[in-house]
Amino acid sequence: MNTLLFEYYWVIGLLMPLILRFIDRPTVRIDWSALSKFLVFMVMVTFVRFGIMDAQVKLGGTVLPPIPRQIDLWSLLLVYWEDCIYAIPLYYLAKWLKGRWKILWWAAALFSSYHFAIGHVYLGSPLWTAITFFYPVFISYRYGIRYGFGTVMLAHIMYDMFTVITVKLAPWIVY
Repeated sequence: MNTLLFEYYWVIGLLMPLILRFIDRPTVRIDWSALSKFLVFMVMVTFVRFGIMDAQVKLGGTVLPPIPRQIDLWSLLLVYWEDCIYAIPLYYLAKWLKGRWKILWWAAALFSSYHFAIGHVYLGSPLWTAITFFYPVFISYRYGIRYGFGTVMLAHIMYDMFTVITVKLAPWIVY
């Protein structure tokens, strides 16, 4: 049953942007201005990360744990499905409920956030897993409504790519 549910998630998540492009185009719109600002933000975050890693090494610590093997750069192009599975359904549920039954929306949001966080246990730290709990509602859903879910999906891909590339380059930059 769990495998079937997982396969359902993948198929729906991968196809959702294509389907929405035809039936509800504004939902998956891309705000290129917001995306370019996010790119500048990620460049600044990368320099801060390298600074923190350099300080850790100088204090005798380690840079970062290695990235789990299951994360390859090509697979980062598919992280958009997380926004499709965990945030877009919340958007349509809110539209359907039209402000009524907020307890139902919050129950779905908590379930979605919990499921998303559990999927990120591989990060190794309970703190990072707890932080990911807030992503579906407070980042993907909120910014998806404001800038379009297409913008959020692309920003999510960029964030993950910057993070992985930073960790892969860290040994050459900070040692």
